[in-house]
Amino acid sequence: MKRIALTCSSLCWQTLVDQKRSQNDSGVISIRDQGALDLISFLLDQGRDIHIRVSGESMRPTLLGGETVQIASLKTLRPGVGELLLLYDQQGNPLIHRLVRRYSCQGIFYVQTQGDACLAFDAPVPLRQVLGRVTHILYHFKSSSSDLSRVTDLRTPTVRLKSYFIVARQLAFFFLRRAGRV
Repeated sequence: MKRIALTCSSLCWQTLVDQKRSQNDSGVISIRDQGALDLISFLLDQGRDIHIRVSGESMRPTLLGGETVQIASLKTLRPGVGELLLLYDQQGNPLIHRLVRRYSCQGIFYVQTQGDACLAFDAPVPLRQVLGRVTHILYHFKSSSSDLSRVTDLRTPTVRLKSYFIVARQLAFFFLRRAGRV
């Protein structure tokens, strides 16, 4: 059975999957595909949660690649420092990075993110470019006898505290590097 990178219970999503399967036999839909991004935005605007399988190494050790993350809408609350966000960067590419700073300039709210494994902050982007927040991570472990999974709820106080420490470490490293001490 082939896995789909993005899952939801929507009829329009099934239509998109069927169209993509005819073009790409792997069964995995890239979220860089504009149709998939439009669908993600639509579902999050409707208040639905979505699941995305992640790839890449910029969020190590939090996300190693291959995990499934649950994304929720930002409709109710502004994102908090330390949260993982799904957003468009300045070039319009979707990514999941940690929020390290938010601010307002001339009435427009901006967010600045950074990957846990990255040395530099991402360029600030307007809050409207944030699609949603990561609420859960499903880790998949393969062993010789069975497949195991573990779910981490990113909203628990312990995980939130760990996120603050990660942001504090990133900011301290930034200021030390700026002062020429690293």
